[in-house]
Amino acid sequence: MKKMFLLATIVATVAATSGSPGPAQQIVEITNSYTGETLANNKLFVPEGDGPFPAVVVMHGSGGLWSNDNVQAGVMTGHFEEWAETFTDAGYIALFVDSYTPRGLVTFSSKRPSDNPLVDDALASDRLVRPQDAYSALAFLRERDDVIDNRVALMGFSQGAQSVLAAVVDPSVTQFKTNWTVSREVVQANGTYKKTTVAANQPVTVSNPATEGFATVIAYYPGCGFNSYFGGSSSTVSKLYMPYAPTLMIHGDQDPLYADNLYPVAFTNKSKNHANFIGRAAHALPITDANDQPVVTNNPLYHEIVPGLAHSFDELDPDEDGYDEMIATRAKVVAWLDEYLN
Repeated sequence: MKKMFLLATIVATVAATSGSPGPAQQIVEITNSYTGETLANNKLFVPEGDGPFPAVVVMHGSGGLWSNDNVQAGVMTGHFEEWAETFTDAGYIALFVDSYTPRGLVTFSSKRPSDNPLVDDALASDRLVRPQDAYSALAFLRERDDVIDNRVALMGFSQGAQSVLAAVVDPSVTQFKTNWTVSREVVQANGTYKKTTVAANQPVTVSNPATEGFATVIAYYPGCGFNSYFGGSSSTVSKLYMPYAPTLMIHGDQDPLYADNLYPVAFTNKSKNHANFIGRAAHALPITDANDQPVVTNNPLYHEIVPGLAHSFDELDPDEDGYDEMIATRAKVVAWLDEYLN
């Protein structure tokens, strides 16, 4: 099997349930091949059968990966456990990446343990570090004989969804852009936080491969608030955005990350503008629009807006309003993945 362009160091794994019937589960360690950090506490699910299988890398949101923040119990937050079952039932390997606890973090609210921008900037940046985690996870999977190495998807939720959008920015965008700025909220003397630039003139987020990257992307309710990282949509090509892989971005229309500022709409328009600029050919997406018509577009970023749902709607319980819409949206996601992974 060909080796990934980014060779992640693969560390020994600790099997959790490999001897029990059903899909095998493992806690695995990966090395971030950009920084050398060891990323422990990632959870790998392998379907029954001989394989090889397509695979999905999953990036958690700001609440972290683990149920009740209990890493030792090895149980992920409920909707991630549900997705793991969905993926293995569909014949996909699933790797859930923990970007927080290996770095001493629990949730997004505790991502500033030192309040030192020189230390904290790189801890779990959705624009720089977490995309690195995603590609290191891809490299890890491609070293496995049971993975089809050109059939790996990337999926993220909330902050993790912002990370996947940053990870798959197309080389036709980044070749024109060399000055990347990393900013974060830094604590002030009065105890409040202020967005502050802490690193300018940074290299491109990750290596953004044109042919050896992720086959497709799912982004559940990202904030898209890093518009300035990629620039304004009315400016030159160097300030546009477009993913290199077919990308399904999903928001509920009651989500403040969508409804309050419409950044996701601007992000989608950026991608459309850049696709027009480079003359990208139109293609049919495995999805229908609000009028139940097939979607044919040259924009690789498609924005699905679900009526009546708020942020984090993928975590609804069966007795909550919107649960049926959540399940219907998951079915669309599975159909999208089946198109690009099979």
